Amino acid sequence: MDVALPVGSSAGMLTVPWFTARETAALIVAVVSLLCFRVFRERCLLVWGAGWVVYGAFLWVAGANEVYGASNAMAALAQAGLVLAMGLFAGAALLSAEARKALMACLAICWTMAVCAAMQPFYFPDVKILGAGLEVVCRAIAVLAFLELLRSRWGRIGIGPFLFGAGLLTLNLNWPPFTSHIPSEAYLLAEAMFGSSLLVVVLEDLRLRSRRLAVLNGLSVTIARGQNHAPMMQTALERLKAVVGAKAAWFQWMVGERMVPTQHSGLSAEFLRALGQTGTGETEAGVLRENRAVVMKLAEMAEMERRQLGKHGIHHVVLLPIQGKSRRSECWRWRARTVVGTGGKNWSFWKRRRGSWEWRWRICGCRSR
Repeated sequence: MDVALPVGSSAGMLTVPWFTARETAALIVAVVSLLCFRVFRERCLLVWGAGWVVYGAFLWVAGANEVYGASNAMAALAQAGLVLAMGLFAGAALLSAEARKALMACLAICWTMAVCAAMQPFYFPDVKILGAGLEVVCRAIAVLAFLELLRSRWGRIGIGPFLFGAGLLTLNLNWPPFTSHIPSEAYLLAEAMFGSSLLVVVLEDLRLRSRRLAVLNGLSVTIARGQNHAPMMQTALERLKAVVGAKAAWFQWMVGERMVPTQHSGLSAEFLRALGQTGTGETEAGVLRENRAVVMKLAEMAEMERRQLGKHGIHHVVLLPIQGKSRRSECWRWRARTVVGTGGKNWSFWKRRRGSWEWRWRICGCRSR
């Protein structure tokens, strides 16, 4: 509480006339979000800024309702504004997570809830349980948006998703008597931290994108200077292993019915011997036949390979096929402690880049033996 008081005093100095500190803070977050959208071109920031504009309008209507007396019209605007703001916040998180189906469901539910919230003061003013029901549904949408954002960033979770989840779950929380003694400065501090949550998520994504571009640039330079495929494959393994945070990576040729390891990074001699003795399973054959990247778990692998993976603490494998100039195929493999590239933008990145890798290897004359 002592920390919240200086924050409230500092925000009060920036307060616009006719606006309280919380309303001014909401408008500041909206302006910053729109400026960041202008720079980074992330659509989730546009929805995030719109949500803060709506939330600031809700705070102003709720304050005016307390000062000038309650009315059905003002109560309807306040309730619908809060539902719409929470829907926009959840939609921004789902846009960031690229969860289209969940986004469409969220929009439909929030639109229905906003209509019900606007109608409740006019048609059911004495039924208080409807207001409580809308509050519970809003918090449930907040939980689902937080879980979807967390799922999409699995393996690269930072502080941003947790700030978002805590902020949206406690946004304008009004559950007396539990929240009766919370000062407005504490609400202001919580909203300021919540306002920075999605910005932190976007900045983390931009940092990861910069690392990916650096890897692609390094591979392009190596391909341009290389005289044969071996140094290029080794450099690609090292750089891709670093960018995805994998524990090991290797490249295998398809020779007959076996996948023979050639270049590798982070593998032991015992592991290489086990790989050389392992045949091609149904999943690997499907990957090479359909030319698509997949994630394999330990239960889907051969016994010898599964034993070696268990010794290294590896639980998931990402396979990315690369076609040569002949009918046979080659296969990239990334071995990691956790799922690599299956969540949200990581998985979409590999699916988008697969065609680029094939094109680069064909240009360099990398062919199957």
